[in-house]
Amino acid sequence: MPTLRQLLEDAFASDGLDLRLHLIRLPKTDLHAHSLLSPRLEDFDDIVGARVARPPDTFRDFNHFQAYIRSDLVPHMRGPERVFDLIRKALLRMADEGVVYTETSVDVLVPQFLGITVAEFAESLERIRVDMAERITVCFEGGLNREAPLEALSTALEEFLTTDCLGSIDLYGDETIAPPGQFRKLYYRARDHGLKLKAHSGESCGPDLIREALECLEVHAIQHGIRAIEDPHLVDLLASRGTVLNVCPTSNVKLGIVPDLGSHPIAHLIERGVRVTINTDDFTVFGADICDELTNLYEYSHLDVDAIEKVLRTGIEEAPKSVQTKISQSSMQTVKA
Repeated sequence: MPTLRQLLEDAFASDGLDLRLHLIRLPKTDLHAHSLLSPRLEDFDDIVGARVARPPDTFRDFNHFQAYIRSDLVPHMRGPERVFDLIRKALLRMADEGVVYTETSVDVLVPQFLGITVAEFAESLERIRVDMAERITVCFEGGLNREAPLEALSTALEEFLTTDCLGSIDLYGDETIAPPGQFRKLYYRARDHGLKLKAHSGESCGPDLIREALECLEVHAIQHGIRAIEDPHLVDLLASRGTVLNVCPTSNVKLGIVPDLGSHPIAHLIERGVRVTINTDDFTVFGADICDELTNLYEYSHLDVDAIEKVLRTGIEEAPKSVQTKISQSSMQTVKA
């Protein structure tokens, strides 16, 4: 049976549609995906019954990005049925491109926004997770928006913790709004319940915020984190701790964090021993799935087959043992060295 390395070599010896078909066959993960911003735009159109506004090719800054979401997407997320349809479509899209495991976030205040209880919301998510289990293993992640009132986040998180619906939590939103340390108590509660701890840091703000997330929140993984490259000592710390950076290259370019994929620091981070995965962030907005990301990194970001193999293996290593076992028993021996 072919190894992951052999499958990758075959893939990148191809081009165009053949390359994509090869990449789809590879087991992949998406550990940084906001579920309501992950369906195809065409799925949004079908679900809301109208053509939603398309995003610009690039955004001026993070505020411009947020303004598009709030004005052109959020107004269409009205009603539980529509929201659950969007989540289901997002997961189907991932499965169609060969993603076998995802940690996909839903803001913990969405039930309040929809006018339903956390228990009702969690029950619907569980139905979706079970329905999708044959195609993709789903870990729902509680999103904590930095801009939301801390008391509201705390109340919602406590309610979610009684449901066993979540497998991880993630602090997200404008990094300049509130420092990670402000959310320490929420993270300790999640840790005590066995949740994986993650936080957006080192995207629009520098390495100091990454270090604070490591020290104050004791995170297992950093969402983005690419500005760690500005601090060699922090890079060494990430490598020694084994902290994962769940990187989203296309998002980084379209939000102006890096000027282009050729300037992206991912190759240097991998060379320095940092554990890195490749993810989509907000497919609805940025339009690049995992196969696209891998292709672009190979062509423009100086990642060779060795580096891409390492990235894919890191993603699989972050998946539950059951997923790893399923892959190792499949016709593609992709998790064995």
